[in-house]
Amino acid sequence: MQLFFSSRFVSFITIVLFYVLNVMTLEAVIHEEDPIDSISFQLQSNVRNHVFGYTEKGFSLQLKDGSMWEVTPHKREMIMQWRKSERLFIKPAYTVFLPSKFMTYKYVLYNEKRNEFAEVKLIKESVPMDGGAFIINSIEPYQQIIQLNDGTFWQINLTESEFDKWEIGHRVFVGVNNNWRTEKYPYILINMDIHRVPLEKAEYCPAIFYSN
Repeated sequence: MQLFFSSRFVSFITIVLFYVLNVMTLEAVIHEEDPIDSISFQLQSNVRNHVFGYTEKGFSLQLKDGSMWEVTPHKREMIMQWRKSERLFIKPAYTVFLPSKFMTYKYVLYNEKRNEFAEVKLIKESVPMDGGAFIINSIEPYQQIIQLNDGTFWQINLTESEFDKWEIGHRVFVGVNNNWRTEKYPYILINMDIHRVPLEKAEYCPAIFYSN
């Protein structure tokens, strides 16, 4: 009996340490960028977003583009302090201890002004409207280059095996990759029309801004 409880205690401690290391690593990844002001200056303008509204008690947050994101419970009180004038970026929520495909909340919303982030998962797509979803206008399959309806061109990481599922008319969310200053593909594109059921499983593709 004593051995049983000892092994359970060790397992509990291991889980707690794993969680703490994962959170600390995520904190480090999100905050490894250069000073906040330089982010907006160098990144493409269509990666920026803003708060549109919240559901009760901060369970979810709606962005200006119409997308809805469920917020991890321990960050809900914090995000309700965010204001519509504050710029937000979507980033991956992976760490060296836990790749994004194993995470309940695959992304983080990063608040540029407050230097805060909240783990989130996509629960409602963007909608085509002013400041809303980006739509794929054309596709060049060999170099994996897409043109969005704002006139910008993006090259998807050539190792992405699901690119053959991308189609003209699909809705795309543009975010920022971790380590974006040194990453070959500093952006992420989330195709919201490939993994619609369940939408929260939508994975991102690393991308690079090609031209406009």
